[in-house]
Amino acid sequence: MARIGIFALLALLVCSASAWAAPLANPSFEDGLDQWTETGEAGTFAAVDTPAPASDGSLYAKADLETEKTALQSWLTQEFTIPGDANYIGVDMGYTIVNPGDFGTGNGVSAVLRDTDTGDELDLMLLSNALPGDLAGYWRVYVTDVSSFQGKDVELEFSVWAAPMYNSQEFRADNVRFMTPSEAAAALAPEPATLALVALPALTLLRRRRRP
Repeated sequence: MARIGIFALLALLVCSASAWAAPLANPSFEDGLDQWTETGEAGTFAAVDTPAPASDGSLYAKADLETEKTALQSWLTQEFTIPGDANYIGVDMGYTIVNPGDFGTGNGVSAVLRDTDTGDELDLMLLSNALPGDLAGYWRVYVTDVSSFQGKDVELEFSVWAAPMYNSQEFRADNVRFMTPSEAAAALAPEPATLALVALPALTLLRRRRRP
């Protein structure tokens, strides 16, 4: 009977731990900003379907930074548990300065994964003092190794900030997902055109070395 009681207690503890684990919710913003918390300048973030096409589904999170006269900083966060078998996390993000004003310093965006118990952080993306054209296209996938955070409670934080006179900046985030090593490698693989540009100088050098 004592052994049965011990096994029952262990099973209860396992079930309790599973119950406390919070899964990542609404990762592609198809339910608007539900399950996400915005702090700072209210209304900076919104779930939209324009002007960019969503990278996954029909909606994505967008932050408009139109700060001609005042500084601005806002955060969009969600707490969840990293699965015990998760190796990588990927997020599609983009940043555009539509109508630049008086450039100096003080604009930027970041994405951080933070251990809620220890405060340890993993940087998913950091872009400061960007100029127009620094990020071409609507979306770029950012992949980070989260194997050291397996089974831990974390907070994913998107942060945007701008000093006065930074006009019409736009930050986008979509499709937060866990990835296997092969999925991460495929997401980070250069496009064929990029590979061709990288390989061309090496091929030319190789040919030159082979010539007598």
